[in-house]
Amino acid sequence: MSHKKSSYKLMLTSSLCLVLGSLIILSAGVLYQVNTISIILGGLIYFLGAGVIFPLSVSFAIEPFKNKAGTAGALLGGVQNLGAGIFVLLGSEMSTQTEIDLGIVLLFCSFLSLLMLSMVYRTFRKYALSV
Repeated sequence: MSHKKSSYKLMLTSSLCLVLGSLIILSAGVLYQVNTISIILGGLIYFLGAGVIFPLSVSFAIEPFKNKAGTAGALLGGVQNLGAGIFVLLGSEMSTQTEIDLGIVLLFCSFLSLLMLSMVYRTFRKYALSV
């Protein structure tokens, strides 16, 4: 049980890293202070959070299907690729003149991550499952 609680805290910390990284990129674009450090620092923090939250969320999603983990993993991978393709299609239509559009998209995705994480946490608490 303590392992699951620490994993939830790690996912929450990772989601907050996503928010912080996207805010750094967005604020640099809004304040017209775009430089190498703002891009690298914002991207580093954002991708640090993404690099931790993706494997954790995938392992939590597959955990209930221990007998069919291969099928569940393949299905989850297919859905992830479909979602990534849709986001790339939408992202290809963005303006590349400033960092503002990129910051807005990253901030939207990070808030979406926090929303989904809170929904999962509330569901687990409602049914008294260990998180």
